[in-house]
Amino acid sequence: MIMEEIKSKKGVTIIELLAIIVIIGILAAIAVTMMSGLIERTRVKADLANVQTLNEATYFYVVFNDVSEPYFGTSTTDEQRMQILYDEGYIDQLITAKVKDASIYWSEVDQTWLYSLNAIAEDTTSEYIFESLDITEFIKTGTWVSNPTNLYSSYGLFFIENPRSEYSVFVSAKLNSGTTGGFGVFFETTLAPDNKDTGYVIQLDRGYVRGTVLIRERTNGVEGSPISSYKFDYTNSFIPDKNTTEGALWWSSTHEIVLQVEIDPNTPFTKILSVWIDDQLLFDDFSFHSAVSPSNNFTGTRCWSVGVEFYSILIE
Repeated sequence: MIMEEIKSKKGVTIIELLAIIVIIGILAAIAVTMMSGLIERTRVKADLANVQTLNEATYFYVVFNDVSEPYFGTSTTDEQRMQILYDEGYIDQLITAKVKDASIYWSEVDQTWLYSLNAIAEDTTSEYIFESLDITEFIKTGTWVSNPTNLYSSYGLFFIENPRSEYSVFVSAKLNSGTTGGFGVFFETTLAPDNKDTGYVIQLDRGYVRGTVLIRERTNGVEGSPISSYKFDYTNSFIPDKNTTEGALWWSSTHEIVLQVEIDPNTPFTKILSVWIDDQLLFDDFSFHSAVSPSNNFTGTRCWSVGVEFYSILIE
């Protein structure tokens, strides 16, 4: 009886063993590839964070020591420049790029720290026409739907890389009817490894007072109080009261928003913002602090409460 049971048991054949080995090899290769990509992305994010740290450290060094351009005087190497920041106590160690063949370097032209892995396309134009656009490669939160004629969302954030120090952003969008909701355009914005944004946003906020166009600063994905606004009042005729027939029509119409960001040549780490809506200048020479490196600069859009149709974004 026992001998019969032993004879009836089958062992693993060589072919089956080879098949198992091949499958294990394929799975291992996939795992190694995925892990390598994850490690590389982590290193890139760490490098970008270090660039941000260097720019912020340089800003405080310049402000507290009342330094004028060129900020590092006669220093000719990046190691010498970092050594100044280290000796002054603004950084706790000299910084080098973690990604192979990448470099973190000081730009004499822009007077800022840059990262060489990303192309700094100062003179190029990026245009996104939201007609059945493949949005899988973009950084976003919330729900976004790519339609034949627009990009639609009722709540979310949508980010686009903007490797420029001076630029203009053109956005065409339409807010659905209602009495609340709105949409905004990001500028001078950085993203943390968890994609939480820090920077600025210009917003068309129908629910604020009787309808307001305002500028907010955002920190780690949380927006602060308005730092400048252009709202409905009886002394201007451009922003109509949302509660009137004229206002309801204006707030649910398609608008062209233009942001222009320029470096302030007179103040370190300061930029100037101008904003137009439908060719009407609303904010002129709005001054704000920015230590954002072009290699980690983002623009994009956000919306809330009510659906918004975004038709295009042009960056130049």
